[in-house]
Amino acid sequence: MLVLLALILPLIFTALLSVANQRSYLIEAQTSYLELEFTAQQPDWRLADALVCAPVAIPRLGATDPCGAAAAPEGPRGEVLPEWGAGDVLRLTIDPDGSLRITALSETETLARRGFVLVSPEGWDRSGALLLRAFVTLGQPLASGATRNYLWSGTWQAREAGRPAFLFGTATEAVKDGTFAAGTRVKILQMDEARDLVPAVSFGHVAKRSDKPVMDVSLVSEFSDARLSIEYDGVPQPVISKPSWVDITLKSPLLIAIATIFPILTSLGLVLKDMLRRFATDAEGNPAPQTRRPPSWHTRKVLRGLRRRR
Repeated sequence: MLVLLALILPLIFTALLSVANQRSYLIEAQTSYLELEFTAQQPDWRLADALVCAPVAIPRLGATDPCGAAAAPEGPRGEVLPEWGAGDVLRLTIDPDGSLRITALSETETLARRGFVLVSPEGWDRSGALLLRAFVTLGQPLASGATRNYLWSGTWQAREAGRPAFLFGTATEAVKDGTFAAGTRVKILQMDEARDLVPAVSFGHVAKRSDKPVMDVSLVSEFSDARLSIEYDGVPQPVISKPSWVDITLKSPLLIAIATIFPILTSLGLVLKDMLRRFATDAEGNPAPQTRRPPSWHTRKVLRGLRRRR
């Protein structure tokens, strides 16, 4: 019976510890396409050597400035301090000359819808990393013949805080990781109270990469019942990735230690119980009847192993 418990209890304990619904995703990606929907007032973005382009109702045929025919410059190039607030939606892409193009997909304080800001490569070098707190979409499905504006590569890691963190501290553990294929579209989603999948808030930054015409994006999502949504070109439904209890058990050092130590302690308990039974006495000091039985098979095996080591 004790042997059976030694096999079953670690599995039950591991499963209970593995049941957690609070996790955060860490993403490091290289992309030339990024969509942001801000969830709060953003830190200042100081955009050096930038040109603000406002959309025009009538195309400017023959326009030669960087704004093109669909927009017109609002002034000369210089430092721009845009104001982004909650609900503002932006698209960040890289132009062929390496300029950063920030396009408004909604009405904002700084830009009208379809307006954009062009930041030269040299200006982006001086602007540094751009901080964000937003719902983030990395890349778009790769179309045939595409040469830019897609997710190039990336890695992700799921870190979980559940019952192990509750019992043994606030540290988190990496429970699953992976890589992104080129041309995928990636979002971090979470389960809301109505059990619907909605975007999860991420914190991070966008920086220029010196050796390629892409953005370096670093993200960490808020702790929630989160999962990763990955869309592939030609696949009708996105692939949803979420750590299972098997992933958590195989990756967690704490759970591996518990599952290893518990059977050892149970074996020692069986040996100790058998030894106490052999040396037990009744009220008159005589050996107890039950101790006259031979040692169990398990005890004999352990004792043989100890004798060999001597």
